[in-house]
Amino acid sequence: MRLHHLAAARISQVAGRLAPDAGVVIAGVGMAEQAFRAMKRQTGSGRTVLNVSSAHHRVQRRLFDEHCSRLAEFSALSEESEDSPLILQTRYDREIELADVILTGSSFAKASFVAEGVPEEKLKVVPYGVDLARFSASGRNREGGSFDVLYVGRISFRKGIGHLLKAYAAFRKGNSTLSLVGSVIGDPKCLAPYERSFVHSPHVPQSDLPSHYRSADVFVFPSLSEGMGLVVLEAMACGCPVIVTTHGPSEVVRDGIDGFVVPAGDPEAIRVALERLYQDPELRQRMSQSAREQAARYSWSHYAKAAVASALDTATTAGQAA
Repeated sequence: MRLHHLAAARISQVAGRLAPDAGVVIAGVGMAEQAFRAMKRQTGSGRTVLNVSSAHHRVQRRLFDEHCSRLAEFSALSEESEDSPLILQTRYDREIELADVILTGSSFAKASFVAEGVPEEKLKVVPYGVDLARFSASGRNREGGSFDVLYVGRISFRKGIGHLLKAYAAFRKGNSTLSLVGSVIGDPKCLAPYERSFVHSPHVPQSDLPSHYRSADVFVFPSLSEGMGLVVLEAMACGCPVIVTTHGPSEVVRDGIDGFVVPAGDPEAIRVALERLYQDPELRQRMSQSAREQAARYSWSHYAKAAVASALDTATTAGQAA
């Protein structure tokens, strides 16, 4: 993570030199400040777009603290980014202030910025996309056999892994499996009481992920705080019904159609959703079809057009103001 922050700082320096020659600057959080300042000094018209892939950093911190008090046994699975140094938080605040438009991936992320006093008119929700050529339902066959539950992503507290493990322990059937794909963040010792409940694959090549999605009956993404979660659309594109939380891409997932949207930090709600899908193969089949149709609406080209439209709208507004 430290290397990431150093790289972001270097990118910001280079972008600061190039920005005055651009009409619009679009930058990711953590690497935007110098480019934004250079643009405003040069033109005075402020054509700056901040692309944020997560919820507001202070909201994330509060959610982390809240859920740690409720599920302390998993708090060792912490990410450095969940407790960003003050210098980084200050940088993020400056970038947010300098941005004319802030692109977020979900309504939850947008609401987190509004809750921190960011003007709502600066915020636009543009859900991310999925590579539909790579992630498809081709070859999917889930008729009969076991009931396979899948999670893909960091095995961390913020991702809600503790809630998933508790939910699955309460749901577990003789013919069900839980697969966790991703690296463990923090101290893995807290997973020991549940180690017989799941199969862990720490390193899976991107090229192999579609087969994992196609082999699952349901994909669970129990995140406590998420900007969007690309893996959700990947699973949907592969025909996998999904269970997500209200603190993630809930507007992409149609509750009761593509899967279920449950309250964040609620293992019982996850268990109930798993039970419904387990008991009703026809529901799984309907949701599988609906999920792939919904994912098809979110290609990366669709995202690019929406993001560019937001940037051009910024440029037009700024030009009129000048």
